[in-house]
Amino acid sequence: MKVPHLASHILGRMAARLSRDWEQMYGHPVYFAESFVDTERFRGTCYRAANWVLLTLARPSEILCCNSDGRTFGMPCLGRIITQFRNF
Repeated sequence: MKVPHLASHILGRMAARLSRDWEQMYGHPVYFAESFVDTERFRGTCYRAANWVLLTLARPSEILCCNSDGRTFGMPCLGRIITQFRNF
């Protein structure tokens, strides 16, 4: 099986399933997902291709394990929130 643009394909599908799977397991939905991209190593192209939104261009917090600058991308995980977020 071949899937063009596999990384963005997986990110898009993951965001679509995350809230439903989380609610089934833990009893409440996930409304928003975010991910940090280390810009010394990556550009975040697959996130943009999967329609994730760039939230920040900043240094990571001390909680993260890297010392480089990066980008934080976000994606709403529920349909009604996606519509509201994109209209913002």
